[in-house]
Amino acid sequence: MDYFGKSDALTEHKYYPIIDAHIHIRTLKRALNQNDVLKQSGLRGMCIQCLPRLSDEFLTNNVNSMLLKLLLQGEIYSFGGFYRPEVPAGAQTQNYLQEAEQLIEMGCDGIKMYDAKPLVRKELQMPLDCEAFEPMYRYLEKEGIPIMNHVGDPANFWDGDNAPEIAKQYGWTYDRSYIHPENYFKEVSVVLARHPDLKMILAHFFFLSVDRPRLEAFLDRFDNAYIDITPGTEMYIDFTNEPQQWNEFFAKYQDRIIFGTDNGFFGEKCYEIDAMRTFLEGERAFDAWEMHIRGIGLDESVLRKIYYDNFKGIVHEPKIPDLARVAKEYKQALEKALKSQLKDDLIEDLNDARDVLARLGVNL
Repeated sequence: MDYFGKSDALTEHKYYPIIDAHIHIRTLKRALNQNDVLKQSGLRGMCIQCLPRLSDEFLTNNVNSMLLKLLLQGEIYSFGGFYRPEVPAGAQTQNYLQEAEQLIEMGCDGIKMYDAKPLVRKELQMPLDCEAFEPMYRYLEKEGIPIMNHVGDPANFWDGDNAPEIAKQYGWTYDRSYIHPENYFKEVSVVLARHPDLKMILAHFFFLSVDRPRLEAFLDRFDNAYIDITPGTEMYIDFTNEPQQWNEFFAKYQDRIIFGTDNGFFGEKCYEIDAMRTFLEGERAFDAWEMHIRGIGLDESVLRKIYYDNFKGIVHEPKIPDLARVAKEYKQALEKALKSQLKDDLIEDLNDARDVLARLGVNL
């Protein structure tokens, strides 16, 4: 099953500057396809969310994201990700402050956290409010550096046989051995209360489109919290069921909502960008993501903030990579790749990165 599905939304849209703040990459060679996405969809830029914490498949993300800042056309940002420990218990002793500092000094514009994805949480046992993360949070808060945080998953992923097909396909169905969604909400609340100047973007609407009053109360309590509208397609079912109420929500919280797509995780595509724009900009009903949805027709001033201004207000201009530090990151990734079961594929990808670095005058 194609997660996004095809859409009949395709139409000519009015031009707006847009940054897709939530894309993913796999290999460097494949990621260059994002140039086609930038051109065809009219995006002004994109932000790569790095996922080495999820699995070795993404181990090269940090170094490749730096090279893509130089190779892709447009405003290219990167939120660097922490590496996986060699054994799960090692997560407790990682120096997250040091890793964050190294990523930012290399040229990352923010930090991507994935420890609250239920599969990762069960394996690594790192609560978001644990002491190990505190020095890193304090550093990011002081420096005004944002976090993009994937926290939990849709509630129906805990619903056994009734979980959606996408959850079953990717092994994202959870029983009682997994942390309950309520725990994630409490942990995020603790972190934001401890660090009132820490900017945190909660991916996928914080998985709270099913409970609009609770999301409103959360945003009212924490003015340092933001949400992105990256599908989970369940969000768009919830939006469609109450289009007027959600139009009012988007208007009320127009300074706190950020555009994103997950492009690259399931392939480099344009039609989900089109579907999201059709949903946000118009009020007609149309088919997308194998669902029938209806737009909420936001005002132009709201659209401009969601598409571009809010992300730029948090992150500002993209940083220029420090090639000496990129070379150091390359060597670290290579060392980890040689120990991985995916060694052959990772080495091939890193060889491509090495060739790009050589063309840039970096000798490894």
